[in-house]
Amino acid sequence: MIDGMEQLASEQQAKLVAERSAADKTADTTLMMLIALSVLASLAEVASLAALSLSVLRPLATLQTAVRAITSGHLEARVAVSDPEEVASLAWDFNDMVRARKQAEEALREARDELEERVEERTAALQVANEELQRLSTTDDLTGLANHRLLLKSLTREVERSTEAGHPVAVLMLDINGFKLFNDTYGHALGDEALRLVAGVLQELSGDSATAGRYGGDEFLVILPGADKAAAGAFADRLSTAIGEIEFQSKDGRRVPIGLSLGVASFPEDTQSADHLLAVADAAMYEAKRLSEVERQGPHGVSVGGAPFDNAFGALDSLVQAVQYRDHYTKTHSDLVAEYAAKLALRAGLSEEATRAIRIAGILHDVGKLIVPDDILKKPGPLTAEEYEVMQRHPLVGEMLIREAPFLEDVIQAVGCHHERYDGKGYPRGLRSEEIPLLGRALAIADAYSAMSLDRPYRKALSEDEIVAEFQAGAGTTFDPHLVEVFLGMLQAEKRARAA
Repeated sequence: MIDGMEQLASEQQAKLVAERSAADKTADTTLMMLIALSVLASLAEVASLAALSLSVLRPLATLQTAVRAITSGHLEARVAVSDPEEVASLAWDFNDMVRARKQAEEALREARDELEERVEERTAALQVANEELQRLSTTDDLTGLANHRLLLKSLTREVERSTEAGHPVAVLMLDINGFKLFNDTYGHALGDEALRLVAGVLQELSGDSATAGRYGGDEFLVILPGADKAAAGAFADRLSTAIGEIEFQSKDGRRVPIGLSLGVASFPEDTQSADHLLAVADAAMYEAKRLSEVERQGPHGVSVGGAPFDNAFGALDSLVQAVQYRDHYTKTHSDLVAEYAAKLALRAGLSEEATRAIRIAGILHDVGKLIVPDDILKKPGPLTAEEYEVMQRHPLVGEMLIREAPFLEDVIQAVGCHHERYDGKGYPRGLRSEEIPLLGRALAIADAYSAMSLDRPYRKALSEDEIVAEFQAGAGTTFDPHLVEVFLGMLQAEKRARAA
């Protein structure tokens, strides 16, 4: 029994050994198969990677080549696209990028060209503007002659050249007689024409050898290099003759005379400096205003010349200047009267002709005071009855002095009536209300305003409120009430304007 069991055990062991051996063989086979499969998988992966490398690296290399070409500035380079996958998409994007950059550079080039063209245009315009600015800085806009700045610069240069070369240089100073009255009578437009006329004659006579310019206002200066006093005097004579031959007419067809006062000076005959040369010529010109005709003053005197001083403008200008020399207050007063009389005329709606006439009347209204003795005219206190009677004559005297002037009758009437009162208690005729010419009534208000607003030797100027009160009290008695209302409205408007 025991032997049978041992045999059975031995068989079972042999069977187990056989089964284990078979299993080992199967495992080895399986392992080998797995190894084989692994190797095959690796080979497949390598192959796949190789294929992938070929499909990726080759386009990338192509792309790299294109990038280098673009970087070098060859914007025509493109990537050949054949693969529909992601790399191909990248190539498309790259080509779009290059196309956009090329378009951008072309747009930039066009913008740069346009900018350069605009810069050239602006540079040319700036050069023209600079040239015009240079011209304006040295040229008088009204006459086209050299202006004050260029004249002084040219004179300094010519005096320096004269000093170095030992030759003379002369200057001719001139202005238009009675030009302010001329402007007030005929208007500034005709006054400007007169200035241009004189400038044209000066330019023609000066040619290329002399420098003619507008020194200021109605004053002109001619610089004559190489000319002595005699040559300058001859130039002045030619100028006077040329101006005298010109037919200058006003709008109404009247021939208007243009009178000139001229003075010459020469370097180094009269002075050793440019500034003093002008002063000598200027003094000579004003000396000419005192003379009635062209003449020359001795071997060391100044040359003076011009059109005969026989026109009414010159005579009236002399009257105004004479009043100023006698009494500065009267001249200041007359200027203020002229200003406010013209303002009142405009405010009252009077015509341009009437406004011009009353402005002239304002300038001339006190010329009759030339007959009033200084002890009355400048008396620092109230006048006596006898003195007041003398003073009352000046409107009539002024009327007579300007009777021959080529002005409207309105001017003469206004001058003769500016001391009449609205209630008939004025002088010199005792006219009342509408008997007093309209311009006379307006001039009386402007005259009173100036007298109240200026300091006098015997009293201080009145305040604005005091002046208004005086006019309100005098409306209907001393002054035309309607014109007073207009005038006070004008003063109130001026006050508001000053406050603003």
